[in-house]
Amino acid sequence: MHNPIMWVDPTGLFVGRALAAALTAVAIVGLSAASTATSSSPGTSSSGSGGSSGSSSSSGSGGSSGSSSSSGTVTSSIVRAPAPTPVQSAPPPGGFRTMDAAAMHFGNTMHSSSQFIRHEAGALIYSRETATGRFYFLSNIIWGEPHHVNIVRDARISDGGTTAGWVHTHPNTNGFGIGDDSAHRTLRQTGIGGGYRLPCLPAYADRYLNLQLSAFVVGPNRTMYRMDNPDAAAWPIGTVRSSELSLIDQQDLILYFTPSRNDHMTTNCSIAGCNFVTGWPRW
Repeated sequence: MHNPIMWVDPTGLFVGRALAAALTAVAIVGLSAASTATSSSPGTSSSGSGGSSGSSSSSGSGGSSGSSSSSGTVTSSIVRAPAPTPVQSAPPPGGFRTMDAAAMHFGNTMHSSSQFIRHEAGALIYSRETATGRFYFLSNIIWGEPHHVNIVRDARISDGGTTAGWVHTHPNTNGFGIGDDSAHRTLRQTGIGGGYRLPCLPAYADRYLNLQLSAFVVGPNRTMYRMDNPDAAAWPIGTVRSSELSLIDQQDLILYFTPSRNDHMTTNCSIAGCNFVTGWPRW
């Protein structure tokens, strides 16, 4: 992985997979060209909102949060399939006993991919009451942009669930950013994140006052932090695992996020640690 030019693969699998990825890219560009020729609006895959990502209710300024204005993919003339999402250990079918456990499962699943491709990802955490107590679940996982992810806009949770919090990754920084604090405060006070209303608000939230929501974030150091009150300090709840990505996973991520990376390189980003010229992907 650290010597892609001089490394020799005795199995030939790397060359075959790289060729497959290249052929896929050619096919996708061909589809885009065909779309451009037949429509005044070329096949753009735009989901505007970025972040911690996460991509999700996101945050802004250097972080991501439950209320960022952008998420998912950026505008591109290339037609792309849904972003690849790693498949690791399945969550327990009956849910997690705590929010912390749900957040840690998300971190164990998404940290390596988010760090490699340097884009935020996120999800909502929701709860359900059962005969044996309250259990917690994760929504669908949302990819965002390098510093934002619109979780609230894009998350879907099962019927009967109640939103309890949100979790996201930071590719470049550890802990919550100013944008995350602000977004979490707004989310708790209004139930609105990134211009979108939280799905399945608690029954007591008819006036959207003081929602008891929690926020979680994990960055390069693999420490998962939790924040309940945005005016109080966050605290660490554990260290997520870092797993080796397969060559196929790496190629899928590079193919999907190259347009977003190229767009971000034109913004002259000033966020600390953001180096998309020589530091992408993060091998």
